[in-house]
Amino acid sequence: RGITIKAQTCSMLVNRGGKTYLLNLIDTPGHVDFNYEVSRSLRACQGAILLVDALQGIQAQTVSTFYSAFVADCTIIPALNKIDMPGAICEEIKKDLEVVLDMRKEDVHEVSAKTGVNVPKLVDAVIEKIPPPVGDPNKPFRALIFDMVYDKTKGVVFHVKVEDGQVSKRDKLVAHHAKLGVTPSEVGLLAMGLVPTETLMAGQVGYIVVGKKNIRSFRIGETLYVEKKPVEPFEGFRPARQMVWAGVYPELISDGEKLESAVQQLLMQDASVEAKREMSNALGFGFRCGFLGLLHMDVFKQRLESEFGMRIIITTPTVPYKMRLKNGTETEIATIEDFPAFPDLPPEKVWEPIIEGTIICMQEHLSNLTRLCLERRGLQTDLDFLEGGRIMIKYKLPLAEIVEGKFFAAVQELSSGYATFDYEHQGYRESDIVKVQVALNGDVVDEMSFLCLRDLAQDKAQAWCAKLQQLIPRQMFEIRIQARIGSKPIAKSVVKAVRKQVIRDSFLGKGDPSRIEKLLQRQKDGKARMREISNVQVPPEVFVEIMRI
Repeated sequence: RGITIKAQTCSMLVNRGGKTYLLNLIDTPGHVDFNYEVSRSLRACQGAILLVDALQGIQAQTVSTFYSAFVADCTIIPALNKIDMPGAICEEIKKDLEVVLDMRKEDVHEVSAKTGVNVPKLVDAVIEKIPPPVGDPNKPFRALIFDMVYDKTKGVVFHVKVEDGQVSKRDKLVAHHAKLGVTPSEVGLLAMGLVPTETLMAGQVGYIVVGKKNIRSFRIGETLYVEKKPVEPFEGFRPARQMVWAGVYPELISDGEKLESAVQQLLMQDASVEAKREMSNALGFGFRCGFLGLLHMDVFKQRLESEFGMRIIITTPTVPYKMRLKNGTETEIATIEDFPAFPDLPPEKVWEPIIEGTIICMQEHLSNLTRLCLERRGLQTDLDFLEGGRIMIKYKLPLAEIVEGKFFAAVQELSSGYATFDYEHQGYRESDIVKVQVALNGDVVDEMSFLCLRDLAQDKAQAWCAKLQQLIPRQMFEIRIQARIGSKPIAKSVVKAVRKQVIRDSFLGKGDPSRIEKLLQRQKDGKARMREISNVQVPPEVFVEIMRI
């Protein structure tokens, strides 16, 4: 899809004015799902090149990345790429950078990565404007882990920025937050591959091979130090926080073992995914997985399909809610099944995650996108006019409306693909959230239940029941579909039973009326007994279609 989903690090030597400079470059993802990894990468840098597409101009991610670099106190050098393309609008974008990000037009570099035009000038600007790292090689060793990868032959490889001191493969190291000791088997620089060296010194960016097989024992943002020489850890560390949860199941129930093997291999390579085994009566064996966001979930799904040949079902994604129970206990739930429902007592209060979304669009699309945000319970916080008839608007929105409501697709549809959207997490807000349970012939099916705002619950439940009525195949007995909040029904529908034409088969439509009524009543009583002792058979395709509602 042409997007960066994993940071790439490289070191290069540049000769300028008779001196040789070592430049450490990190290409970071721009998507909000990987915002924490970007912040840790920026923490390892003294400056940043803010690259803007000369054809598309400022996008929502541009604004988000700029403020991340600004908060990290990085020297920012703006640059326009693809200036060799016929449709480049350099002057308009420079005015936007001046208005939105308070940058001077004369500071913006115009380059072409394809042809190399003005790239040497950009490198010169990096050398001149970005200060060198400040560190003391005589202090105890202290390094920041800003990225890590799993290598099949070497094990876990840390990408580190050495703040103070120096390290070699003879030193025994400790990860501050994990409280785990590691012994490097190799250290070196990242220059189009792994280049081993004897030591890594203060100010350098490089790698440390620790040989561990479990990447999940460590976290990005960790502080490394030499054993028995503890140091002050870097600020801002936090474990990866999964903001989107979904069930992962194989399309074929018999592929359960194959799915487990594939998921375990991916978990070794991506420590930010949380996975728990679970069993569904409808879909069989699978995993309840937590992801950083929707893009992260999509990447995980595509890797399962492309690398392992799996055909999988992803259930409707949910977001984590905080709640206070009647006994005063506060907890956080990430799945619909964990939400208290009848006969349990409902929660006293519920808080849902809130985001501040930034949309950059053309003026003619503003009314449609504003209406979309208001429908999704949005509150406008800002509006700016840009060059070329474009507008930047900001809204506070519930994360559930973004994740569960196909918000990205709606923005693209209403703007004919021209709008861009990005968001930042803004904490939690109290909301009246309820659990709507869906029952088939009285038996609750958790896979069909959903969480919803109380005011919208009845409308959504009616649409849900109507859709299920179309999807569930008719069987030999009547199927009653009921949606309810606690013990109170709010919507229902019925799938009629397959009915044998006893009148036609026995009498060809003729005969004693009392005899006909007797046969019909006997058939009705038989189907009632069948409904009491039979289970409703729901094909897996029904669950796939439900996720598209």
